[in-house]
Amino acid sequence: MRATPVMPRTGPLESLVVDSTPMSRNSRHVQQVQPVHRTGEGSPVTVQIVRHIESNGVSTEAIAVNLSEAPVPDRSYGADVFCVAYTRGVVNIYFGQTQASNPNGLHSLLAIRMTPANAHNFIASLTEAGPGMVQSIEATLLQLGVEPAEPFAIAADPAQFVKLTANFSLSAVSNGDACLDFMNASPFSMLAVQASQKLVIQPVVRIELASPQLLGLVGAMKSLQNTLPPPPKVTP
Repeated sequence: MRATPVMPRTGPLESLVVDSTPMSRNSRHVQQVQPVHRTGEGSPVTVQIVRHIESNGVSTEAIAVNLSEAPVPDRSYGADVFCVAYTRGVVNIYFGQTQASNPNGLHSLLAIRMTPANAHNFIASLTEAGPGMVQSIEATLLQLGVEPAEPFAIAADPAQFVKLTANFSLSAVSNGDACLDFMNASPFSMLAVQASQKLVIQPVVRIELASPQLLGLVGAMKSLQNTLPPPPKVTP
């Protein structure tokens, strides 16, 4: 299992909240608040902030998150097919269930929406070995001789279609089965990390699929990565 969320350094971790109280058209009412964990945001997990300055002076902050402390998602979805797309600055990973009477038609569709930066992290979580791992998920599947499945061509949206947002994931494979647990931490939660050393995270959904689908998804995401903007870096 692997989670490699990375947050570029953005300066002081503070937030500005715009108050919607009616005011004069020529005035701007902005209230500055300290980042705190709010009730209902999710479950806290332990983090470690690792600061790194590269040889060219570029500075980043990487958040090492212990996702084993996060609750298992209440929702699960068994996926037969997958595909990926990058449009309007957003990456969508589609998981679908095919119709019993027509394998080329979709009974339902679930999309995981993420930013390009989080898509880079998702790819790294599948292609790089994390702490305590002998090898990556991709290397394990290749070693087992798994043949990657091809992405599914979506001809039309089915009546049952839902889109969710995620920026963290855990993955596992065993005996031909694969599992992806998607989770999400809101910007409010991310802003409060430095002060609390905790990340409040919300479980989103568990995707259950066969190993060929997962390996095919890895390949599709790696191809898509070439079209994405590079991860943001901040020069001090």
